[in-house]
Amino acid sequence: AMNPDRGNGLRMEYGYIPCEMFNEAVAYDMEYALADGAAARAAEALGKAEDAKYFEERSHSYRNYFDPQTGFMRGRDSKKGWRTPFNAFASTHRADDYCEGNAWQYTWLAPHDVAGLVGCFGSRARMLEKLDSLFTVYFVVISYFFIDFSISSRILLLALSIKARNTVFLAFTHSLVIVEISFSSSSSL
Repeated sequence: AMNPDRGNGLRMEYGYIPCEMFNEAVAYDMEYALADGAAARAAEALGKAEDAKYFEERSHSYRNYFDPQTGFMRGRDSKKGWRTPFNAFASTHRADDYCEGNAWQYTWLAPHDVAGLVGCFGSRARMLEKLDSLFTVYFVVISYFFIDFSISSRILLLALSIKARNTVFLAFTHSLVIVEISFSSSSSL
């Protein structure tokens, strides 16, 4: 918890991990915040009130990423500016503020501080409205990542998941393969 490696030193210095200084800053910080919440509970159980207070306060670092204008957790730089451009659906594997997810998913990664998350939204009703919209939003998830098929061959996979007419499209560059999978409304995943 006190090791400065892997972005944690930046977190201890700034109170959060600035996005221009560390890749996947939102993901790392929010996962550290969750761990700090657990450390605070353990310190409480051991009767170490000072340690519990320290880790409890540090577990709130995720709040720095909440943008009240968009209602999402998003990258924040060392001067407290927001990363732009911003697309809550986008995820660029190993090359943005999230790790294997996007703003829609990371916005909810605060199970250790639900009251604080409610505070970010301004009210329980607003938070629940946003949470409900996660399951009803018309969305396009855009994801870019690399897959190694052999030592000498790397391709870029562009995955577009479109919630429109229950169809999922996958498009590969370099081999020009387009796959369309349709699901009937009665099928389950």
